[in-house]
Amino acid sequence: GGEITGRDPQNESTPAALVGLDGESAAQALGDPSRDGQPESGAGGGAAGNGVTLNGLTFPNPQLGYGVGNSGAIVKTLDRGRSWTSQTSGTTQNLKSVGFADAITGWAVGAAGTILKTTNGGTNWTVQTSGTTEILFGLHAVDSSMVYAVGNSGVVRKTTNGGTTWASANTGA
Repeated sequence: GGEITGRDPQNESTPAALVGLDGESAAQALGDPSRDGQPESGAGGGAAGNGVTLNGLTFPNPQLGYGVGNSGAIVKTLDRGRSWTSQTSGTTQNLKSVGFADAITGWAVGAAGTILKTTNGGTNWTVQTSGTTEILFGLHAVDSSMVYAVGNSGVVRKTTNGGTTWASANTGA
């Protein structure tokens, strides 16, 4: 679990982030155990098809998608989820959510207040200081400067400078 987007009402075990993907893409993204980690014929495989547990998924455009998961897993697809390639996150923390401002600038959040940023489409991810040790479950990139992250205990973190600094955000609640 860990998504803040809810669940597919037809299947409580399917993260809502995967609703709308065709069955094969969702099976690859979730590491369908019935496939023994094997990609569909001709699909090229990828880490997500090999049993990576994903907690969050985003598609900045119809072809390009990113997923994040346990043990620092980050995967990327360039073909609508038919194949996935692993990216090096630089963390072993469980990642819970991912969001992109555009095709190359994005963030991932997770356990222990982890925030990672990429400015090159996921080739490199750098750690940013969130100012919290709470689990961060959700993320929304308004643009390449303004990003919100939410987590346990009502934590809301906000940056207005692309993540150089993160501060508490007043939600009015």
